Amino acid sequence: MFLSSVFLCLRAINTQLHSSVGFEPEPLVIASANLEQVGFTTNTARPMCQAFMTKFSSLPGVQSVGMVDHPPFGGERGSLLTDRVRLHEGVDVEHATISVGPGYFRAMGIPLVAGREVSDSDFASGREVALVNETFVRTFWPNESVLGWKVERIRRQTFEVIGVVSDARLENPTKAPRPTVYYCANTYDALYPTFVLKANHPAALLPLIRSELARIHPLLGKSSIHTVRDAMRWPFASQRNVMNLLTEIAIVALGLTALGAYGLVSFLVTQRTNEFGVRLAVGAGRRDILNLILKLGLGLAFAGTLLGLPAAFGGSYLLRHLVPGVSPLDYTAFAIAAAGVFLAILLACYVPARRASRVDPLTALRHE
Repeated sequence: MFLSSVFLCLRAINTQLHSSVGFEPEPLVIASANLEQVGFTTNTARPMCQAFMTKFSSLPGVQSVGMVDHPPFGGERGSLLTDRVRLHEGVDVEHATISVGPGYFRAMGIPLVAGREVSDSDFASGREVALVNETFVRTFWPNESVLGWKVERIRRQTFEVIGVVSDARLENPTKAPRPTVYYCANTYDALYPTFVLKANHPAALLPLIRSELARIHPLLGKSSIHTVRDAMRWPFASQRNVMNLLTEIAIVALGLTALGAYGLVSFLVTQRTNEFGVRLAVGAGRRDILNLILKLGLGLAFAGTLLGLPAAFGGSYLLRHLVPGVSPLDYTAFAIAAAGVFLAILLACYVPARRASRVDPLTALRHE
């Protein structure tokens, strides 16, 4: 049961890690910086962000660079509840909010459906523009041409919709995209930027990014820098904890199973030692004795597997409430777990089987 649960967790996490999230994570690197802690202000942070993006663009293998206020898969993003969405005035509607700088969608590989993304001049001037995702359009403005429409952020601050982008899972690989508005990053957002770099060799880029940040201030050299593929694993921390606990229990359970099989077969071999000696004396081969004991082990393995499968099925239904994405009827995981138990029992039986095949027939006959 525990071994199958481990494989169910592994397969669930692996499936979710390789599920479609609306963009390709493999070539992406994220670097989050805190410019406020090193002395930048709302007046100086925006030019510094633009300078960093220019520097990062010149690094070897970098294809494009963008900016956002929060790293992908870094947890739940902010939401806005408002009753001033066009066509829904007076009704409270909720949508996710993300602040983006120039080049973000190009770097992330999130396709533009209509319009354009935030430009350098939009960001430099603080122009109040925004993009919405397809889920936002389907939910609130279906069958409408929304470019040029207005969306409100806070304090009756309105942003012009300049583009529509495809849906992307940016909070958690397992959660469906929410209606989202991507606002042009303001001066406050520029104090805590996250840069997104699309590169040919993302892992090799990490020390170069850290070096560029450290040139401005040593504290920036300690910034959080990761590949997006690594960041995708962050939301699965609780699942991995459950899997690690189950792995430890499974190792103990498998060891006890093997030890029990070994003890039982060893006892039976001891009881039948004289019989094996007689068999050898009348012409049986040592391989025949070995096969005889292994057949006994094979029966134990079948019995243990058949008895364990119902418990494994029952455990899988409980596990799906702890680990999202677990399929209670994942027959591949059950087959791998059953094969593991089967092999462990056979290996445990092999040692006493070898001992039985080496019985001295003269000694056995003399005892008789």
